[in-house]
Amino acid sequence: MTINQKLGYGGMAVIVGCLLVLIGRAWTVSSVDDSPGTKLTEAQQRAIGQALARREPAFRRDAERRFPGDVWSQDDHFHNLEQRWARRVAAKHGVPLIEVLRAIDEDLRTNKRTDPLRRATAAPCKPRPFYD
Repeated sequence: MTINQKLGYGGMAVIVGCLLVLIGRAWTVSSVDDSPGTKLTEAQQRAIGQALARREPAFRRDAERRFPGDVWSQDDHFHNLEQRWARRVAAKHGVPLIEVLRAIDEDLRTNKRTDPLRRATAAPCKPRPFYD
C-alpha cells in the first residue's frame, strides 16, 4: 500500500500545503540580528561581561551546594542560572539574547588569563556516578 493510498489525495494536499507554507515562512523571515538598534555598544558589552563575572562565584557556590560531588550537574545548574540572567539582561536592554551571550563570551576570552576561576569549559558528558 502506497502513501497515496493510505492518505488519499486530500491528505497529500494538506501535507504539501503545509510544506509550502513552512518553506515560504522560512524564506521570508528576517533575522533578529538584521534589525537596527538591536546591538549592544562596546561599553554595554564590557559592563555586561563584568556584571556576570561578579555574579559567577555566587552561581558556582549555589551549584556546588545543590549538587555536591556531581560536576556535570553543577555545570548544568550554573549554565541554567547564567542563561536566566542573560535572558533578563537581554530583555532589559531590548536586544536579542545572542548579543548578551557574545558580550559574555568576549569577556571570558579577554580576561581568561587574569582570572583563573573563570572558565569556558564544560564537564564531559558521562553517566552519573549514582542513580536516585
